[in-house]
Amino acid sequence: APEPSVVAAGRLVPEKGIDVLIRAFARLRTRSRAGRLVVIGDGPQRTALERLAAGQGIADRVEFRGWRSRADTLATIRQAWCLCVPSVWEEPFGMVAAEAQMHGVAVVASRRGGLAEIVEEDATGHLVPAGDVESLADRLGGLCSDRRLAMTYGAGGHDRARSLFSLDAFADRFERIYDEAVSVHAVERGHR
Repeated sequence: APEPSVVAAGRLVPEKGIDVLIRAFARLRTRSRAGRLVVIGDGPQRTALERLAAGQGIADRVEFRGWRSRADTLATIRQAWCLCVPSVWEEPFGMVAAEAQMHGVAVVASRRGGLAEIVEEDATGHLVPAGDVESLADRLGGLCSDRRLAMTYGAGGHDRARSLFSLDAFADRFERIYDEAVSVHAVERGHR
């Protein structure tokens, strides 16, 4: 997109940390050209999050789109300068972060659970301490003020995602694990 944009996608529940993202995005208003925040998803926190955005003075720059199809969600992510996954819990994998990288979009995420394995610091995006509004604002501000950096991280993320998360990569790893299991079994049978 021509204007800096940050996307968050997921259920609007406390453990996803969207409130942390809104507070961080509000801090960008005074620091840099923050652009827009697009929140995709629905859940029990939606009304409270909309109120929080209004209370932070950024309701005009935060768009709550509600639930969207997978195709619409990915189309929105592809247009973003970065995807943010501000989870405050141990995110098991963080599929949306891997998908964003597969589509060449930089990712800023909490250093929790599987997200710490998906995002490579200063190569595909940034990892921040969970719940740390200031760190999140700093990292988002850096990407929202430097389109070239966002694009560089997006390209790095695409390469990393292709090598780690593509179907071919999964099939190769599965094949290696299977071969190792067969080899171990053959050795064990040979010793009996």
